Amino acid sequence: MEEGNRPVRWLTNCSPLVNCEDHGKRFICETVPDDIGGLSRLWILFRGLFRNQVAVIHQSGKDIVILVIFNKVFFRGTRKIVGIDFQFARPEPGKVGRLKALVWKWAWSNVNLVIAHMRFIKELNRFYGITEENFMFVPFKINGFETIDAENISDEGYVFTGGYSRRDYRTFCAAMAMLPDIPAKLVTLNPEALRVHGVNDKDIRAPQNVEVIRHDQNPQTWQRFVGKSRCVVIPISEETICSNGISVCLNAMGLRKPVVISRSPAVDGIFESGRECVIVDFKDPEGTASAIRKLWDDTAFREQLAEQGYSAAKEFGGVNALMERIAQAVLASPVVSSKAD
Repeated sequence: MEEGNRPVRWLTNCSPLVNCEDHGKRFICETVPDDIGGLSRLWILFRGLFRNQVAVIHQSGKDIVILVIFNKVFFRGTRKIVGIDFQFARPEPGKVGRLKALVWKWAWSNVNLVIAHMRFIKELNRFYGITEENFMFVPFKINGFETIDAENISDEGYVFTGGYSRRDYRTFCAAMAMLPDIPAKLVTLNPEALRVHGVNDKDIRAPQNVEVIRHDQNPQTWQRFVGKSRCVVIPISEETICSNGISVCLNAMGLRKPVVISRSPAVDGIFESGRECVIVDFKDPEGTASAIRKLWDDTAFREQLAEQGYSAAKEFGGVNALMERIAQAVLASPVVSSKAD
């Protein structure tokens, strides 16, 4: 095979990329196991950069920092680094937080391509040094897409809210307190796990009509909770700067459930309020309560929104479609393809 036609070698922790149509033709993956840490992982990452031209890393911020350092120190910046779906957050307060923020900003400003499931990156540029030239929006996916149409969907007469990343359960509980005749299930993690994801358990001030369920993240029971609800509410914290909530949103839409979600990076420029979902402002319990009441009482609107949301979400597809989009984004990016040696 001629040099110019050889597949580009990728180091990645995103193993489903090997199932893409162009794998073996335009790129070849060497995968990094997620269950290896310490010095062994450092060696794997260094060896991977030595062997491969591009590193495609999903969510692991520590790997990104290490790879950027290795690339600068040992490879003179000749390797291309791609970061996918990182859970970006605002810097923590205090001296340690400011120091971490400087490290993160230096590292991400030296990443060649950032792929995320959001369109607008003003805050990513401010806190992480990510520019439009080094950023690409790729739509997310429906989890469980392959079997979602076989799910047992019904309306057992409750509002569902759930998830754990950057949720504003204080606003949700305040909204539900205004709707005492409407029952709800709040399905989330234990307090310690929530804290890791930027949620204060003390904000869950559930009124009598809200049942709080601590979930073990079992996908089957999660689908049942969503699939038996009347509508789904996803209250996002105003502190969010990435696409927190998009997974639950698309999952609910795929199950033909109408969605109320905070105006946030998960939906800005992607969905239109009143068409695929209802979008409400941050920290707006009155607006959230009004949207829930409308969906609860207005059957025609509820069913129309559910069908329009379902049609939009189905276009996103499942994990295979997402992997193809990611692969094509990397292959098409001029900042990755240029001068890769």
